[in-house]
Amino acid sequence: MEAFISNMEDDEKEYEVLRQEGNEAYKKKDYDEAVDCYTDAIEAAERAGEPQAAIFANRAAAYMMQNNFKKAILDCQAAIRIDDKYVKAYQRAGKCMVELGEYTRASDFYSTGLELDPKNKDLKKELNLIKYLKVRRCI
Repeated sequence: MEAFISNMEDDEKEYEVLRQEGNEAYKKKDYDEAVDCYTDAIEAAERAGEPQAAIFANRAAAYMMQNNFKKAILDCQAAIRIDDKYVKAYQRAGKCMVELGEYTRASDFYSTGLELDPKNKDLKKELNLIKYLKVRRCI
């Protein structure tokens, strides 16, 4: 049992280290490396029994920078399953839906995010832009 607890503690530390490595790669615009680090961090967090919504959302951001919006949406949805109050995941999912031309679904993500964080200016701006474009029949 002691070895099991020690392994869990190692994995917990490991996922934080890997997440930080992913953050550093992201800052350097090395999105392939960021995705790899975040993937390893997700696996380590799961081994530790502590799945992390933020790591999925971080990997989604890296996927977005690669224009891989479908994978980014899947990660946002995973983050939301872990923490359904994680506003950043709704915001990123909404942005991906816009990129894919799925404006109604984008509005749904933005609206849910705003329900959780009514003062979020970015979400308000994105949702208002979609509403404006619909009124103007641009979308």
